[in-house]
Amino acid sequence: MEIRRIEGVFLQHALETSQGLRAENVSKELNLRLLSTVPEALLQAFSEGSGGLRGYVLEAYGRNLRILLNNSQEILAENMSDVEVQEGDHLELVLESKNPLSLKIISLQRKTDINQILDLAFEPSEGFLFSLEKEDILSLIKNSGIFYERKILYFLRGAVSLKEILKDAKAQIIQNILNLAEEIKSQLGTQNQTDQSLESIKTLFLSVLNKTEGIAEIKSFLRSLYLESLNNLELEQFVKLVENLGNKQILEAMQQGDKEALINLLYREIQNLLHTPIGRTLKLAFERLKALILQLKDPEVKELLENFIKALDDGKLENLRKSHRELISLLEERERLLPLREKVERDGLQWIDRLNAIIQIQRIMAKDGVLV
Repeated sequence: MEIRRIEGVFLQHALETSQGLRAENVSKELNLRLLSTVPEALLQAFSEGSGGLRGYVLEAYGRNLRILLNNSQEILAENMSDVEVQEGDHLELVLESKNPLSLKIISLQRKTDINQILDLAFEPSEGFLFSLEKEDILSLIKNSGIFYERKILYFLRGAVSLKEILKDAKAQIIQNILNLAEEIKSQLGTQNQTDQSLESIKTLFLSVLNKTEGIAEIKSFLRSLYLESLNNLELEQFVKLVENLGNKQILEAMQQGDKEALINLLYREIQNLLHTPIGRTLKLAFERLKALILQLKDPEVKELLENFIKALDDGKLENLRKSHRELISLLEERERLLPLREKVERDGLQWIDRLNAIIQIQRIMAKDGVLV
């Protein structure tokens, strides 16, 4: 037991010694020896107990560095370590020793471009369980959209062709979004709207969804009220039912194809039809049309449907004809937007989500010091 305890003490001592040596080596690796004369005020800024200063490497030639400190003073220093310090690096410095005068780097931040990231990620290649072609991955990442703005700058300087820019995912998404927006504006007759911000385009897409919301459902319920959804057998049964009720007006409206008169008569006869499946279907159609008024987001469709229901309740055929014609006219107009609704639902909103995701990645990368 005693031997094990002693072994434990020696092991602990060895670990502490090893950690101390490693810490000492790291400290040495991050030393800078000052080459320029340092004012007393600057020494005071580096004095023990202070938080040190931040520096930006203006030049790096060999081991010699020219550093601009955040108090607007420049210093010349020699990099005494094997850790490479490059032009553009951001350093956090504290005083290591006054004699000889040296500084210690406690933090080094460097903006990294995509090629450096890929070199780091793909070397050594034997570390992967399967083959990855760096050039293929490089092409995918370069055209992923996160470096789109940099390509634009290169294009303006003549370093990148337009064809190269158009390969970029962000460029393609933006073009797709703009094309769909123009198609919608053309359909709505709002080509004069020049705002092409992402938020305004998203609002445009959502307006298509709102304008077409419930259109198919309203049309379906109206077809039920026209009795157009009945098959031949169901229609024969309904005619016999109406004949038994003695309501010849319904039959006349059916024969004349007078939809408004038919709907008006069915609305008033509905209680006498509820014992049949057809009657219950008609009642459901009337109820669902009333419920849709509360659900619709488009004010025009909502208003005209509400007018139609009010005319039904009032029982004035003239008002019903007017409100029905206005409603049908608007529904037909909105039906022409249904293909655009499909495009917005299937593609448009996904494009916007993808574009927002790329923008978010760009922000994160920029925050972390990666040039995009």
